[in-house]
Amino acid sequence: MNGFVTPTSARWPPTLPSTSRVRVFVDADVLASPVPRTILYLARPLSDYELVHSLFVETDAERHQKAAHIPVSTLRQRWDWQVVPDAESEYISGLTDTDDKDKPVLGAAIAARATFVVTANVRHFGAGDLSAYGLSAVHLPALFVAYRDLFGPPTPDATHRPPAIPFRGVRCIRCARHLEDEQASTTSLCDTCRADVRP
Repeated sequence: MNGFVTPTSARWPPTLPSTSRVRVFVDADVLASPVPRTILYLARPLSDYELVHSLFVETDAERHQKAAHIPVSTLRQRWDWQVVPDAESEYISGLTDTDDKDKPVLGAAIAARATFVVTANVRHFGAGDLSAYGLSAVHLPALFVAYRDLFGPPTPDATHRPPAIPFRGVRCIRCARHLEDEQASTTSLCDTCRADVRP
């Protein structure tokens, strides 16, 4: 036990269900990080995505949390975060170029019919696997840049270096349509959304 006492659910109002059509699977490295996780979940009502994760991911996130932090499982129960089943072997065995430790993550996202995996390590998810199953892996700041008309321009971050690979996959991170041209694949936006999102 970590000494954290969970208040009774009767003291909290119910949360509103998501009406999104775009499902985003949250990786453990995002769930374990208080600031990125909070921004992601608080921004959900302003955008068009629904956030899910699996118990495998939740356990991995809690393993990397600091002792003083509220466990992810407690936050999930408090805020009624949606959990999807862990990946079955059939989804994992079909993956070829994703890092072995992240195959259960991508497998669960595929089984959950997710469109995106939001992660701090896009490079761990294979381009071939993402293409084969029609997903994109995206680093959290890149997701917010796609919605900059809702959230405002991104704040410069002098503390963390930008990731070498902020995006990989075949889905536009703003409208979720399949990307068709090589340029869109490198910018993470389709032609239409690239024109709509001002630099």
